[in-house]
Amino acid sequence: MSNGLRLVWVGLSYPPTAGGAAQYAHMMATTIDSARLCERLVFLVGKHANEWIRKSLPNGISEIRRVFTTRAARSKKDALSYILFLVDNLKLLNVLRVVRQESADAVIVHGWYLLRPSVLWLLLPILKSRGIKLVADLRDTFLGEDGLRRLEIFDRIVCCGRNVEDLVQKRSSLAAKAFYVPVPLNGTWGALTATAEDKIMRDNSLVPGRYIFSPTGVDDGKRFRLLFEAWLELDRRGAELDLVIAGRPRDWRKEYDHVDSKARVVLVGNIGREELHSLYSQSAISVNVSKNESFGRVPLEALPLDIPMILPSGVPEFDALSSDLITKDDPISVAEQIQAVLKSGAKVKGYDLSIHDVRTVCAQTVSIIAGMFEKDEKPLTDGETTEAKI
Repeated sequence: MSNGLRLVWVGLSYPPTAGGAAQYAHMMATTIDSARLCERLVFLVGKHANEWIRKSLPNGISEIRRVFTTRAARSKKDALSYILFLVDNLKLLNVLRVVRQESADAVIVHGWYLLRPSVLWLLLPILKSRGIKLVADLRDTFLGEDGLRRLEIFDRIVCCGRNVEDLVQKRSSLAAKAFYVPVPLNGTWGALTATAEDKIMRDNSLVPGRYIFSPTGVDDGKRFRLLFEAWLELDRRGAELDLVIAGRPRDWRKEYDHVDSKARVVLVGNIGREELHSLYSQSAISVNVSKNESFGRVPLEALPLDIPMILPSGVPEFDALSSDLITKDDPISVAEQIQAVLKSGAKVKGYDLSIHDVRTVCAQTVSIIAGMFEKDEKPLTDGETTEAKI
């Protein structure tokens, strides 16, 4: 394996369970150190990144630097917000300064940052012109067909879920660069406090087993309106189930406050792991209709809890299951699916969570990075979309 490399890692956003990005950074740094892959590893994060990330890294080759802000998009379509949005994106050019200081051999960019104009139009072409290897990690972002052309500049693409099918079938020129690696997951919820669980149920007057839970938020990109209208249809049929949503309050619309319903829509905001565990485990069913991610990370949180679920369709890993998937994008069909699962009490079976073990996933990712300098990888080919090609 190659030694003496200097790597810069742009952005950390998963896994979604205990430790989150901090645990992932720690495990990745530990794996790279054990493999003696490089002499220097720098993670670049936003200024609001949790201090746990910094404290979690092992001593030695790696460190965390906060070099840019993390605002994803303009919330208002006016001139001032547009200017602030552009300034915010230009701050990402701080990455270029760090890459130059570190004399980086390779830069790994998480998919969410590929949506930034300054990354696409300025940063990546400059890095490429200097002979720096580029790796795109798409496991937390679904670019769609239009976004695939942005990936031509990369030397390697780490992907899973919907992006696998797009890369192999719709963009054959990228298939030789693409490698399947599952989303990392820390397999258990661990010890949780009953106090936090009791509090969120009590504060929101929730009754165990009498609500539908979806933690994907209420914005249009997560297709909340489809779930909302399906819930209204269930209410008309006499289900009397509350709809509980976790997510950003800023995306809430006033129209959701005024519905002719016997039940309620409850937005609990951004919550911690204890509260999330409570809302999952005490729900009647967990429903995820979003198709805005490459892989359904949200269902992964709920799978270990063995609760009734409806999963998003179009994700190869889930499509192989004999479970309820969102196959029709209309409220009546979704409502009927929810009713059927509630009646049968069926649980999702047959999904192998072990492929998401964070240690295994980190080892696979490190092998791909090393392979760029050794030319020994086995990229995805048409029809091979569900096994790690390492």
